[in-house]
Amino acid sequence: MKILYSIIFTLLLINSFHAQKKIMDQSVYSEWNRITGESITDNGEWVKYYITPGKGDKTLVLYNTSSDKKYKYDRVKSADFSADGKYLVYSIQCASDTITAMKRRKVEKKNMPKDSLLILKLDDMSSTTIPDVGTYKVPSKWSGSIAYQADIPKDSQDTAKSAKNEQFFFIHDLDSGNRDTIDNVDSYLLAEKAAQVFFLRSGKDSTRINGVFNYNVASGNQKTIIEGDGKYLNLAIDKNGEKASFIADLDTTSQRIRPFDCYLWENAMLSKIVESGDRLTSDPLFITENTKPDFSEDGSVLYFGIGSHPVLPDSLALDDEIVQVEVWTTEDPMLYTMQELQENRLKKEIYQVRYDIAKKKFQPLETMTKKNLRKSKKGNGKYYIVSDNTAHQKSLTWTGRSASDIFIVNGESGEKKLIAESVTAFPNFSDDGQFVYWFDREELDYFAYEISSGKLTNLTEGIETSIVNELNDVPAKPNSYGTAGWTADDKSLLIYDRYDIWKLDPKGDTNPVKLTNGRAQQLRSRIIDTDNESDIVKEKSLLYLFNEQTKQSGYGYLDLGTSTHSEMVMGDFSYRSRPIKAKDADVYLYSKESFELFPDLMISDESFKNAKTMSNANPQQMDYRWGSMEIFEWKDFKGEMVKGLLVKPEGFDPTKKYPVIVNFYERSSDGLHRHRAPEPHRSTINYAYYANKGYVIFNPDIRYEIGEPGESAYNAVVSGVEALSKNQFVDKERIGVQGHSWGGYQIAYLLNKTNIFKCAESGAPVVNMVSAYGGIRWGSGMSRMFQYEKTQSRLGATLWENPDVYLRNSPIFDMDKINTPVLILHNDNDGAVPWYQGIEYFMALRRLGKPAWMLNYNGEPHWPLKWENRLDFNKRMEQFFGHYLMDQPMPSWMKKGVSVVDKGVNQGFETEE
Repeated sequence: MKILYSIIFTLLLINSFHAQKKIMDQSVYSEWNRITGESITDNGEWVKYYITPGKGDKTLVLYNTSSDKKYKYDRVKSADFSADGKYLVYSIQCASDTITAMKRRKVEKKNMPKDSLLILKLDDMSSTTIPDVGTYKVPSKWSGSIAYQADIPKDSQDTAKSAKNEQFFFIHDLDSGNRDTIDNVDSYLLAEKAAQVFFLRSGKDSTRINGVFNYNVASGNQKTIIEGDGKYLNLAIDKNGEKASFIADLDTTSQRIRPFDCYLWENAMLSKIVESGDRLTSDPLFITENTKPDFSEDGSVLYFGIGSHPVLPDSLALDDEIVQVEVWTTEDPMLYTMQELQENRLKKEIYQVRYDIAKKKFQPLETMTKKNLRKSKKGNGKYYIVSDNTAHQKSLTWTGRSASDIFIVNGESGEKKLIAESVTAFPNFSDDGQFVYWFDREELDYFAYEISSGKLTNLTEGIETSIVNELNDVPAKPNSYGTAGWTADDKSLLIYDRYDIWKLDPKGDTNPVKLTNGRAQQLRSRIIDTDNESDIVKEKSLLYLFNEQTKQSGYGYLDLGTSTHSEMVMGDFSYRSRPIKAKDADVYLYSKESFELFPDLMISDESFKNAKTMSNANPQQMDYRWGSMEIFEWKDFKGEMVKGLLVKPEGFDPTKKYPVIVNFYERSSDGLHRHRAPEPHRSTINYAYYANKGYVIFNPDIRYEIGEPGESAYNAVVSGVEALSKNQFVDKERIGVQGHSWGGYQIAYLLNKTNIFKCAESGAPVVNMVSAYGGIRWGSGMSRMFQYEKTQSRLGATLWENPDVYLRNSPIFDMDKINTPVLILHNDNDGAVPWYQGIEYFMALRRLGKPAWMLNYNGEPHWPLKWENRLDFNKRMEQFFGHYLMDQPMPSWMKKGVSVVDKGVNQGFETEE
C-alpha cells in the first residue's frame, strides 16, 4: 500500500510540475537565442561565440578553455582574434531599439551613431575603446597591429557637437597602443602573410591626394605607388605584400566610355602592363571598370579580366523617344527572362587573362564561349579548365541543367584541348594538379583525365555497389554521393557511396578499395576536413557517422595507412557535422542536439569522451512545456513499411485525446534528433511551439512514383494518418494538415481525395500543372518545364506527350470534391511558384462556396521574410488551427476579412466570445 501511495504521489507531483510550466506566446520568438559566429584561437585557449536572439542585439561570449571563465559583452557587431591569440578585437553598435527610435524621428543616416571598436588584451582583460569607427580589419596570419577607419573632429580643439567630423585611417599597434594616422582612405587591404598594408584614394575631392600607397607596419614607412588625379579601383595584393595590381582611369576628358589601364607594382617599381586600347585577343575585349586583378597563391602569376565596352544609348534621345521592346526568339540560347535577371552580370562579364610576371608574358585563358575558368594548384599551376555550353545551353529550359564541352588550357602556350564532350558535370583539378576529374551524370561514373599522358580513365566501373543516390525518385539521372578529397601527391581520390568511403586510383592501375564497412549496419561515414590550410585528406581523418536505421550520429576516425576505422562517440543525438579544431592544439569545438536538447557549444579533445559544455543559450527552456519526438512506423496502402516523425506534448497521456497537425514535405525522418527552437518560421509550423500548445505533430516520409506525385503523397500521408488514428490518443475529428510549396501542392491534391482533415494550410501551392508548365520561375528567369519533366514535380513527360498526367495531378480539376476549410499563403513577389496559382486555387474555392482564406504579403517572395510579416503569418496560422482543432473562437479576420481600408491598421486578430 505504501508503494501504491508513493507511486500516486509521484504521478501527482509530475502532473503538478507539468501544469506549472509556461504556455508559449509570440514573445518567445524574439527571446529565444541561437549560437552563431563561433571560433577558437590557434592554441585552443579561447573560444568566442554570439548569443543571437530572434530579434534584438546579440551578445558576445568569450570563454577560456582552461579556467572555464566566461566574459559577456553586449551589442557586439563583429569580433576577431588576433593571429597570435593574445587579443580580441570587436565592434560595439548602438542598441537596436535606440536605432529604431531614431528612425522614427527621421534622423538622417549620416547622423546615426557609429560603432565603437574595443581592443581586449586577453592575458589581463584590459581594454582600449576607440569611438566612431567605420571599418576595421585584423590580420589573419600575422600579429601586432590592426587597421581601421574612424571619425575625428576636423578641428580637434572643437569638441562642440556641431564640429564637422573627418574620417581617418589608422594603423594601431596592439602592444603599445601607438597608432599612425593617414588621411582619407577609400579602401585598404592587409597582406595575408606579411605586415604590409595597401590603400587607395580615388575621386574628385581636390583637397586630398589620390593614388595607391603601401605602408610597412614594421618600419612605419609609407610608399607612394602612384599618385595624381584619377579613379583607382580594384586593388589586389599578393599574400606576402610584395606585389600589387589595380586599374586606373587617369583621363581628364569627358568621354563616355572611360579608359582604364591595368598596373602592376613589384620590387618597388610600377608598370602599366595593359593600356586601355590594348587588345589581347582577336575579340574586341579590353580593360574595363570591371577588371579585377588577382594573384596566384605564390604570387608568380597575375590574373585579370578583359571585357566588352558598354553599349551606350543615344545621349540626346528623350525618354519618350526610346523604344522599349523585348525581342524573344526561339533560337536564343538563353531565355530572355534569364537574360533580364542576369543583365548586370552580362554587362560586366570579363574573360580571364594570365600574366606570367617573371616572363612578362600574357596568355588569354578564356574566350567569349570557352569560359568558367578553373585553376590548378591555387593558380600556381600551368593548366586550366574551361567549358563551352554554347551548343547545349538551350536545353537548360527543359532539363534544368546544361551540358558542356570540357577543355584543358595550357597556360603557357594557350593551346586548348578538348577532353570531354556534352558532359553534365563540374570538372575540377586534383589537389596537385595532375588530373582533371568529374562525375558524369549520364554515365553515372567518376572519370579522371591524366594531363601528362592524356589518358582518360573510368574510375568506378569496377564498383558493383551503387555510387549514386539510391533513393532517387525524380525522372532524371541521380546525383553521386560526392567526394571526400584527394590524398597527398594525387595518389588517390576518395569518394562516397550511400554508406561507405572508397579509395580510387586515378591512373586506374589498381582496383577500388572500400575503406569502411557501414552498409550492413546502415551506418554512413563522411570525412570531416578540420584543416583550413590544406585540402589534402589526412592519414588520420575525423569521421561524421550517421545510422539511417536508428538515426543516431557521432564521430569516429579513419586511418588511411592501415585502412581501419573506429567509432569514438555515438548516441541518440544529432552531432554537429563539422566540428571546429584549434589549428595548433588537440581541442575541438562542436555541439550535439535532440528535440529536447538545444545545441549548446561543447569542447573536447580528439577522443570526444570528456566533453565540457560551455554555453547555456536558452536557460528559459526549462520553464516551458516542451515535448518529445519519436519514429512512428506503419504499412502504406501498398504494404510497404514507412517511417515518419511523431511529436508528443510534454506530460503526454496515452489515454487522453489530442488534436493532430500533419506537416510534411518529402522525407524528414532523418531529422529525428534535430532541435526545433521556437521561431516564427516563414513557411511551416514550429514543432516546439505547437507541442507546447498541446498538439501532436505527425510528419510522414513520402516515396514517389514517377508520374504519380499526388497519389504517392496520398499513399504515404493518408495511410499514415489512418495508422496513427488507431491509437487512442488521436482525436480523429481534430486532424489538421500544413505544408508549403511542394508540401502545399500535395495538400491541395489530398483535400480533393479525402475528408480526413478538419482544416488545412496550403502555402504557395501549384494547383494547375497545365498552366504552370509553360510559366517562368521569376526568381531565376528559367522556364518551369524542367521541374515537371525532370525534377521535383516528377511527371516525367512534356504536356503534349502525356497531357493526362498533368490533368490527373492537378487539383484544380477536382476542386468540387473538397470539403476542408483552407488557409492559403501566396505572396505576389513569389519567384518560385507563380502567385497566380494561389489565385486560381482561391477563386475556385470561392466560386464553389468553400471556406477559404488567402494571405498575400505584398512584395514578399516565396515566403514572408520580414520579421513583422513572419509574426503575422504565424499568428494567423495559430488562430486558424486553434479555431478548427481547439474550439477557439473565430478571429475577426477569418469571420469578416480585412478590408483594403483596414489593411496595415486593423489586423483583425480580435475574437468574439
